[in-house]
Parts: sequence; structure tokens; C-alpha cells
Amino acid sequence: MSRLKDFLCQNFELVFICLFFIVTLSLVWVPWRWDEWIYLNLNFIPLIPHAHWVPHPPLLWYLLATFSLMPRMAILICSSACMLFLFYACKRLYEARIARLAVAVLATNWLYMLLGSLVMFTDGPVTVFMTISLISFLCWLKLDERKFLLISGFGLALASLTKYTAAPIILITAFVWLIALGKRLGRARILEMFSMAAVSLLPLGYWIYLMYQMYGNFVSYYSTLYDLFPSSSFLTFFSSLFFVSTNFRFYPSMFALNIGFYAVSIVIIANLSLIPIVRQRQFDLDSKLLLVYLAVIFFLFVIIQKQDIGNFRYLLPMIPAIAVISAKNMVKEKWWLRFLIIFFQFLGASVITYVALVLYPFR
Repeated sequence: MSRLKDFLCQNFELVFICLFFIVTLSLVWVPWRWDEWIYLNLNFIPLIPHAHWVPHPPLLWYLLATFSLMPRMAILICSSACMLFLFYACKRLYEARIARLAVAVLATNWLYMLLGSLVMFTDGPVTVFMTISLISFLCWLKLDERKFLLISGFGLALASLTKYTAAPIILITAFVWLIALGKRLGRARILEMFSMAAVSLLPLGYWIYLMYQMYGNFVSYYSTLYDLFPSSSFLTFFSSLFFVSTNFRFYPSMFALNIGFYAVSIVIIANLSLIPIVRQRQFDLDSKLLLVYLAVIFFLFVIIQKQDIGNFRYLLPMIPAIAVISAKNMVKEKWWLRFLIIFFQFLGASVITYVALVLYPFR
């Protein structure tokens, strides 16, 4: 009995990871919510030649078509692959304890459990593939094993085929990392990286070519959805409060408002995993590189954003990186504080996921 107690004290993260799968597997049959019906109605389109569709690159549609009898399982399998790879990569980079903590923090995050593992939007799968790509790239930089560069390129290809914003985020992040580590890398490795990135983007380029062949210039479709800085969406939202004309755009104010909105969103999304980061404030080189990744995502959606409110879900790809940074700080805390952080995160995530999907009060 004492051995079991000692094992649970030292490996309690595994308990919460198992509980994550119990909760998510119990909810894969929940009827679709929000805009999920749009994606489900489109999941047959990849099977129809010359069908008219350009909302996103096609990978999510193929995944949902493959798991048409239980479509949420496609998202959950992707999420499971992300957690498995995150454990493997963190174990290679650091130690098993940090790897377990990182996966537990990720699995108990409320937004990752809901939108990253169950809800059939593009945000979950693209988070998975972006994480695999960037963490693999970090492994390649540190461990100099070519397999990680190949995995990173594969992740980039899948991420760009899931959501078009993934490509610039990954490439900008990798470019900044190369600048930061340029003196430590040889010219041959840098050329190898750029070659892999070019090859990885060929599937996306081919998809764009096919779209042009079938429909001509469809860029206007996206230009109607997005505005370059500044966006008036938040001005429209708050116009009733501040009595400001929605036709009037005050750029500095909108920029500040967007920064404030997404900064608060990050705090809400990161949840209790911020506690060890704030308490320890230990940022080694790897953590600083991951913070660059977070900054690229943050400023992309501050500058270019969709014309509606509630786009905090676009910050979902931040969560795995936050989990790694948090785990590296959390490992320095006492075991009972680590337990409480993950316990309350799991409790909150389970309640939010159940209310959102089962009770569905947001009609």
C-alpha cells in the first residue's frame, strides 16, 4: 500500500492524463454545437470531384470524412498524438518528470480539452500539427538529429493543410530562432532547414494551384474576412458602451484595445499554469524561444484579425508551449502545489467542457 501511495505521489500526473481520456471519450458522441454542423456538412466534399469549397485547406475535411461515424474521434486522436509527442520530445530535451508535467498541464487546460480535443473546428488539429512542427524544430536545434527536422517539416505540411495561418506563424518563429541562434548553426544546417520548409509547403502550394485552376482568383474570399490593422470589430462591439461611431477608426486606440483583449485572453486561457511561471520566473533559452513563438501568434492576431468577436480561440496553439514553460517552472515547486494546480485545472476544464457540450446553454 505504501508503495502505491509513493508511486501516486511521484506520478500523479498520469492519473489526470487518464482522467482526461475518460472525460473526452465519454463526450465523443455529444451532438454537434455552434458552427460544427458546417464542417460536418462539408466532410463529404473531398470525396466529390470539382466540388466548390474554399473555407480552409482540406485536411480537416478529410479527417472528418474518415471518421464520419464518430467525427469527434478525429479531433481526439489528433489531440492524443500531440500529447504523446510532447511527452517524447520533452523527455528527450529535459527529463521524464518535466515531460509528465507538461502533458498533464496540457490535458487539464480547459480550452485544450474543449476546443483542442472535442470540438470540430480547425483550431484543434492545427494546434497539434503546429506543436509537433515547432517542438520538433527545437529538438533538431538542440539535439542535431535529422529525424526531428523531418518530423518538423511533416508537421508544417499538415498544419498548413489544416489552416493557412499556420505557415506564416511557423516560418516567422523559425526565422527568429535562427537569427537568435545563428552563430551556433552552420550554413549547411540553415540551408537544410530552408530546403525542408520549401518541400513541406509544396502540398499547400499544390492546393492553391488547384483552387486557382477551378475557381480563378479566390483571394478576394479571404480579403472579405480579414482586415489589416486596425480592425473595427471590437469598436463595433463596444460602440453601444462608448457611443463611438462604428465608421470611425482610431488606429492607436484599436491597437491598444486589441492588445488588451488578447492579453487578457492569454491569462484566461493559460489559467492556473501561470502560477509556477509567476512564482519561479525561470526562463532558460528554450523557454525564451517558446516565448518568441507565443509573441508571433499574439501579434499576428492583434494586427490581422477576423471580423467578429471572440477570436480568443485562435490563441489555442499557444497552450502546448505554455504547458512546457509552466512544467519547467512547476518542477521546482513542492509536489502538493503541483497537485493542486493540476487538480483544479482538471476540475475546471471538466466542468466547462461538460456544460459547453452537454448542457449547451449558449443557444
